[in-house]
Amino acid sequence: MQAYWKVVIRPDRVMQQWIREDAPSRAAALDIKKTWVDAEGGTCCQFLADDKCYGQVVGMMRVDVAGQKLEYNMKSARISGPWPEKIDPRSPAGDWTVYLAYNRK
Repeated sequence: MQAYWKVVIRPDRVMQQWIREDAPSRAAALDIKKTWVDAEGGTCCQFLADDKCYGQVVGMMRVDVAGQKLEYNMKSARISGPWPEKIDPRSPAGDWTVYLAYNRK
């Protein structure tokens, strides 16, 4: 099941999400804490976001090497625990409360 119709991460590090194609977007400013390339060549980052609906959240994103799949885990910033160095697709699992995956059309 897809949680959102579309996700856009703008160059100014603002993430916008649409529930449906015609639905108003939510926006969250991303504060990128760390970036790296993983063993499979995917680009990863850990971020802090101030989401208008969820409040302050921490998370990790990964874009595959082909640029076709975006995955991310996130949790409330009030939940303590280390930031993992890899995506966990089980939700909830470990420290994360949300897992989302998007495929480019």
